[in-house]
Amino acid sequence: MQLRALFPWPLVGVALLLATAIVLTPVIFGPIVPGSIETSAELLVDHPTANGATNFYVRAYGTTVRYAEISIAIATGFAWTGSYPTGPLNWTDWQNATDVLSLQLLGIGVNPVAINVSATYTLGGASAVYVGLLAFDLSVTGGAESLLCAVSPQTSGISAPGSTDLASLPLVIYLQNFGAGPSP
Repeated sequence: MQLRALFPWPLVGVALLLATAIVLTPVIFGPIVPGSIETSAELLVDHPTANGATNFYVRAYGTTVRYAEISIAIATGFAWTGSYPTGPLNWTDWQNATDVLSLQLLGIGVNPVAINVSATYTLGGASAVYVGLLAFDLSVTGGAESLLCAVSPQTSGISAPGSTDLASLPLVIYLQNFGAGPSP
């Protein structure tokens, strides 16, 4: 006896789709839990050539996620060596916001600049803290402008390109998830 007669392929395909929908429906329509991809924080770096300043934006991958807190600060006055500065940095121009979708730090006209950013998402007593410590330098080589980037060893889980052509901006960098634990 052939099983094909009892289980025709169109019927098997529809049954598999329905089973998948039943299993995934709580994930799709359930609450957005801390640490999920929807709560992942990203740092957008943009340098519109018209005004000569660098702009930084912090927001969620899922753009409707509201963070309990977002903080961002800059540090300047260090020598660019191609890697993240090793000496202590003086974090200034702190901007803090609570219960927000995003935070912008606009018009940073100094070079090089280090960024200290964190975003905290909480739900029902659980939380996830996303952190990034990065340094940027605008470089002109042979008439071409590029943005150089270095990541701190304290947030070594961040993947960022070492160099990006200004025409390729904005640059999206996903911050490191420290869970509910302490961040650097």
